[in-house]
Amino acid sequence: MENIPGTAFILLITLFTCSCVDDIDIVNPEISQKLVVQCTMSPENGVQAFISKTGIIGQSTVNERVFDANVMLKNLQTQEVKELIYLQEDEIYSLKGLSIEEGDRFDLEVFIPESDVESVSSNTSIPQSAVYEISDVESMSDGIKLELNIQGFDAKYLHIIPEASYYELDGGSHADVYEFLEILESSELFVGTEILAHLNGVLLKVDELDQNRLILNLSAPSLNNSLIKASHLLVNVRSVSEAYYEFNKSLSRQITASESPIFEPVLSYSNIEGGHGFFGSFISVLDSIPL
Repeated sequence: MENIPGTAFILLITLFTCSCVDDIDIVNPEISQKLVVQCTMSPENGVQAFISKTGIIGQSTVNERVFDANVMLKNLQTQEVKELIYLQEDEIYSLKGLSIEEGDRFDLEVFIPESDVESVSSNTSIPQSAVYEISDVESMSDGIKLELNIQGFDAKYLHIIPEASYYELDGGSHADVYEFLEILESSELFVGTEILAHLNGVLLKVDELDQNRLILNLSAPSLNNSLIKASHLLVNVRSVSEAYYEFNKSLSRQITASESPIFEPVLSYSNIEGGHGFFGSFISVLDSIPL
């Protein structure tokens, strides 16, 4: 028997191998769209919800806004059910004039009529108000030093938002001008304390503070106008629900991480059953300190 030349032998093996391989159809898995809910409620702001749904694989990676959902809120104490109204101009669902008190518990249900998108639900409790004392406000060359003493542990999570308000130099009347003040990295921050990248202010867990004391170094008011001057430091201390704290903490960390060329992924927080997002609540105490 004659020997088959090396190249011809390799060609025959290749053809035989290829003829034994079946075509494989790759089927993309069908992943259903999910509702994405971002909803907060408070005595001062009522209920506000932004509703969207996840994009379809291969078509869109951007969430689609939803304007035809039914957003139902139930007070578990009174069993009263209210529906949020869609405000087209603001692109949010809203409910005003609702009685909201500390300790009230609410259920939320969101669904789109005549849609294959699954309905979602969640719940929240209105937290206890923060009890605190502003023990020191000191003007420094580069800003303002603010010291707070948190009293008790009824409020477990806080969102502290500092602002500056202004008055007119010529008449002394207050001008309708406000400015959020940046919280500087030189502040005495602890584990569980988060300077927010997407909201103003700082989040914190009360039980992780050192001796229940928080010291914040704030940026100086930067409004450059010869006719008005900063007159008061406004401090908004929000006692927030755990879901409000966890969602905004994770979102802030995602934003901060994405700005770094090397970062570890941060898991998103959600307390929405059947979907994504959060349903949280807060109650505010406001203070105004002359500068």
